[in-house]
Amino acid sequence: MPTVIGAYWYHMITEEFMAVIEQAGLEPSLTNLHQLADVFADFKTRAAGAEAYKTAAEAAATRAETAANGVVTETASKIQEIDAEGDKQVKAVQDAGSTVSSDIEAGKTALQSKLTELIAQLDAEGGTEAAYVK
Repeated sequence: MPTVIGAYWYHMITEEFMAVIEQAGLEPSLTNLHQLADVFADFKTRAAGAEAYKTAAEAAATRAETAANGVVTETASKIQEIDAEGDKQVKAVQDAGSTVSSDIEAGKTALQSKLTELIAQLDAEGGTEAAYVK
């Protein structure tokens, strides 16, 4: 035999519906017979709004990620440019150092040659003074 629904069941269901209506911030009305439908419609609207917000937030996150990746790529490119320029400057300093070293060696050779020449002159002059200078 089927169960007979008693008064308490009707009371319980009514209280459940009333709780949903009151939780939605509505005042229960004897004349409005679609309050529960209004609550669900409002819930559906808010859910759609939340979904739209979620979609917009995901799109913003994707744009931010794309921008961040662009910054990383640009930064890496700038670092490569700075490294290349630094390498050029190091090479220029090394080349200048080579030139200076060559100039110093040439100067030492010229001085050595001049000293040898002067010593030869002293030897040609002879005498005690030449021996002291040597």
